[in-house]
Amino acid sequence: MISINVPQCYVVAKNYDIKITKYKGTEYKGDTQWIAEWYYTVYEPFMDNVIFHIRGDFHETYPNPPHLSIKIEYPDNSFSSWLHLSIDEYGKGYVQNFNIAGKKSRKRKKRKSILRKKTQGNREKGEKREKAKK
Repeated sequence: MISINVPQCYVVAKNYDIKITKYKGTEYKGDTQWIAEWYYTVYEPFMDNVIFHIRGDFHETYPNPPHLSIKIEYPDNSFSSWLHLSIDEYGKGYVQNFNIAGKKSRKRKKRKSILRKKTQGNREKGEKREKAKK
């Protein structure tokens, strides 16, 4: 006889708390249930009793869509890094890609290297010596 594993859906009660911190004059006042649903279904389904720290309100960091900055406090008092959590058109949360969040192109000033000046001067002296020998 052949056997297979079949996933089963069941409801599990999870506990969480929310701490909202005012940041740059803004404070999130919206629904928070979508954050807990995202966390317990997608991010960490086996965890319980976490605290979501929300900093400010929805804001935009080019080129990413609007998001909340959220840090998760675990039962052992450790913290996650800041996550940029957005909500899609269906009301489901998702984490934005950190690789592009907040990256801005910056022009760097070229500095004249002291080493380059020294070596360049030595090279010129060497060329003058060679010309003088000829």
